[in-house]
Amino acid sequence: MNSIQAIEEGSFQLPKSYDKSITFLSFIEKSFKEYLEILEKIDEGTIVEKLNIIKPKIHTLCDELLESYRQLYLGYVSKSYSHFDKGMQQIEKYLVSEFDASHPLGENRLLFRGRKSEKDLDRDGMFHLPFELRHKATTQRFSIPGLPCLYLANSSYVCWEELDRPAYNDFYLSRFEINDFMKLNALDISLTPKSLATLINKTSEIMEEGVDGWDSMILDYIIKWPLIFSCSIKVLNTDATFKPEYIIPQYLLEWVRQNKRLNSIKYFSVKAHLNQDADYSKFINIVFPVQEIKDTGYCSHLSSSFVYTNPKCFADIDTTSEISQEGFENYIINFRPETSILLNELKGFEQGYTKSHFGRFEINMCSDVAL
Repeated sequence: MNSIQAIEEGSFQLPKSYDKSITFLSFIEKSFKEYLEILEKIDEGTIVEKLNIIKPKIHTLCDELLESYRQLYLGYVSKSYSHFDKGMQQIEKYLVSEFDASHPLGENRLLFRGRKSEKDLDRDGMFHLPFELRHKATTQRFSIPGLPCLYLANSSYVCWEELDRPAYNDFYLSRFEINDFMKLNALDISLTPKSLATLINKTSEIMEEGVDGWDSMILDYIIKWPLIFSCSIKVLNTDATFKPEYIIPQYLLEWVRQNKRLNSIKYFSVKAHLNQDADYSKFINIVFPVQEIKDTGYCSHLSSSFVYTNPKCFADIDTTSEISQEGFENYIINFRPETSILLNELKGFEQGYTKSHFGRFEINMCSDVAL
């Protein structure tokens, strides 16, 4: 088996889910076991020797993540994080590079912040929770209770799914623009095995290259897979107070806060999936935790990093009039929405995404001035 065949294996795909027939810890152990078994099957190409060199790091990462879960289940929070940190030490150089050619957020020109509210929201209501309301910051996948964060997504549709599909009358959005990309250095874990395999296969056909030319990228992803897997497990008990699926994502947010070279996390949504054939990595969320402590108001670092529009209620967008050519071109050319969302046949959108309520809303919001 070559490396591309390995990452196309079913057990390698993300995100994953489990059911009540298996405990969470057993599910984690089983998933790591299947992943390591796939790696042992890679026996073709120049990657084999390189993979054998980093396998000890991969095994240590899996062991430490599993032990982190176990220690938290025993009530040892500090021990649990310590094991997570030991695992991260194995892969830190693969997560944080000083020589990345592209910026993790450089492609995300179109960003939205969504909120559910029965009352009209003003512009301030679309930023992160003000410091005086930090007690309302609840536990989420990438959210530490009490820590205000700004959450953005690459489409209005993702915002809607992340808010559990609120009624249009209660759904408010603002469009965000990044002022200075270099102030927002993100840890990017938004790539899925499917998107990686597709990228390599399509590029290899055009360039007429073999698999061996992709060793570096594939090894980089293979060693990060246990972390990305642990951060993208679908929640089994959505109404539960304690969600074990959130343990590692919350630890990762704390780890990023301690890392002076990172200040945000870019990840794929496990809720947004318009089409069975669409890749989850096209549906992006980004979390920006606050960078300071204040009694009231907002984080000055984040405030200076963005401009954004006044909020609009989703239900107020006119869905009957024709979309102007000028508005459509502005949306496509200047803001570069995710093309796979626009071009795929989407379940529930017979007329296509741009003519759906979501597409119309985004086109409308792209004509508004961000302040």
